[in-house]
Amino acid sequence: ACSFHPSMDSKRLLLIEARQQPRALLSRSFENEGFVVTGASGIAEAALRMNPAPDLVVSSFAVSQGDPLDFCRALKADARQSDHGRAIPFLYLYDRRKPLSVNRLRDARVEHAVGTPTFVRDVVLAGRLLAEAKEPARPSFTGALEAYALPTLLRVGSQPDRSSVVSLFSRGDEGLITLRDGFVVGAEAKSARAKQTGLRAFDRIAQWVNGGFVLSLLPERAEGKVLLALSVALQRVVTARAAFANAVGDDRIDWVYEADYHALGAQMADIPRPAVDIAKLMDGKRTVYELLAEARTDEPTTLRIIRRLVERGIAKRALALADSLPIEVGPSIGREAEAPLPNWDEGPATIISPTPTLFDPDHE
Repeated sequence: ACSFHPSMDSKRLLLIEARQQPRALLSRSFENEGFVVTGASGIAEAALRMNPAPDLVVSSFAVSQGDPLDFCRALKADARQSDHGRAIPFLYLYDRRKPLSVNRLRDARVEHAVGTPTFVRDVVLAGRLLAEAKEPARPSFTGALEAYALPTLLRVGSQPDRSSVVSLFSRGDEGLITLRDGFVVGAEAKSARAKQTGLRAFDRIAQWVNGGFVLSLLPERAEGKVLLALSVALQRVVTARAAFANAVGDDRIDWVYEADYHALGAQMADIPRPAVDIAKLMDGKRTVYELLAEARTDEPTTLRIIRRLVERGIAKRALALADSLPIEVGPSIGREAEAPLPNWDEGPATIISPTPTLFDPDHE
């Protein structure tokens, strides 16, 4: 079978972030993806940690001293190159609550910018996109839809003053979504039987849960009229997934669930490992939509497991949320495609206490 999870040789990453908790979270997340992370709190410290040269620099707007964009500009002007013979790519994490100067990004030659607060997975995907690029002018990343849900691809591909394309394939069908300046400007879906474009194509692609993708940043601006703003596009994905969930018996994927760990422990001998893993994600913060994206089982199986956990008193509905929380961390590996619903007598599993998954980016 074809794998959409390319192996990555260890890459050196320089992470510049003054806040202790965000730096620790980002460091752990990148290390889980195979990066060797060196941290710095400010630009002066970062300059001292450039030997050996990193394969990627990730800098937050929150540094103890200096300006990240000035540092990026200096890196691009420096004659030193990375071990791969090209300029060191730079990922800038800006504060989306403050005005962003596109001219400054362009002048500093920043390859990629991600607005925060955001999903940790978005930052890691953007980092891999740059670090693994074989063509610096057109970086691309290949992965599995089971590991990176469509909203992640849309958010990472939506860049200020830049265009990108997401090519997707699922069960013999092919799709293409084009983005420019944070807007969807094109969508196309085709199979052996039919071809669709525009909103119908986008809504069809939004329902794909298995398959592969290639996310590519373009050196040129994509043409086309605006089809959807990013916020609207993300909402349409939620709507399409809700229709899918309703088809298999669950009509609310904006609900938040919370697990009762005492009940889980009491029934541990009767609960299979996949159900335990899903229960551990039920922290009273994640929506069902986020559970579907993070679970290692396919979506129909995940929904049936959620209902079974509720029926057995292990999980309960907490509240409904319209928006995602500021930061989330999910597993980086892919899910088991089309896994059958596990039997409840599969055998005992061990409880692993859930680790903190959120932080307030404004709080130390």
